[in-house]
Amino acid sequence: MTLTVQEDRTLLRLFRHMSAVRNHWSSVVAIKEGLRDGDDFKVIECWTELNAETRTALWVAPKSGGVWTTAERTTIKGLGG
Repeated sequence: MTLTVQEDRTLLRLFRHMSAVRNHWSSVVAIKEGLRDGDDFKVIECWTELNAETRTALWVAPKSGGVWTTAERTTIKGLGG
């Protein structure tokens, strides 16, 4: 099976996302707990502890298989993430 360039890029981005989720699972859980509990300090603290490459890898839309819901992404972005 041959993939188009776009399909290859999409799969690579999803692979990077899944790897970031796996490698930073405790941070993802802590951020989700902070979001659930309305603890903005916890959310931003955990988010900013991640390096820029990891934050980019985790920033995948939910319709594309991302770990954050639309509401969670909106909150993180609103907090400066």
